[in-house]
Amino acid sequence: MTAATSHRRATSEILAALETGLRGVTWHGQPALDRVEQFTEADLVEAFRRLLISEQRVCLIVAMDEEFNSETKGNKLIVRRVLPVTLLLSDRVLGNPVTALKGDENNPGAQGLLEAVLPAVIGQLLDNPGGVAVEPRVASHFQVAETAKEMPGRVCIALELQCRGGWLENTLNIPPNY
Repeated sequence: MTAATSHRRATSEILAALETGLRGVTWHGQPALDRVEQFTEADLVEAFRRLLISEQRVCLIVAMDEEFNSETKGNKLIVRRVLPVTLLLSDRVLGNPVTALKGDENNPGAQGLLEAVLPAVIGQLLDNPGGVAVEPRVASHFQVAETAKEMPGRVCIALELQCRGGWLENTLNIPPNY
């Protein structure tokens, strides 16, 4: 078996580029997010407890399970990646979850954060070779049940993204019969 040739960027590089882009997002001339951090799915409850209680506006970056799409072209096996990433965008207005969602003149709200973040993360994230483009999939309300009572006035929107780009390529001695 011969090793495949890699034409892809590391997941850590993709997440770092997203984090950098998110740190530059503004709302009314000020940074839109007080905190931007990467977490794993397993650490979400702890992330909510640690960040969402202490910070006003936050974005948690969570990489999900990477997906692979394969195809053969002649004797070449080409494996392309799709890296799903969820951005958890949250604003807090104590005692007023409606304003935390919709915003007002002093707070963007989770919906305002979504509108501010989308243009910053959609499109070409990393240039070629092995470039990566980002596409939005779904934006939905998100709540961690364990933390709901601890954080009145905290609202969160989960923005699901797909990071596409990069591939692995291997030459097959004898292409399989499909």
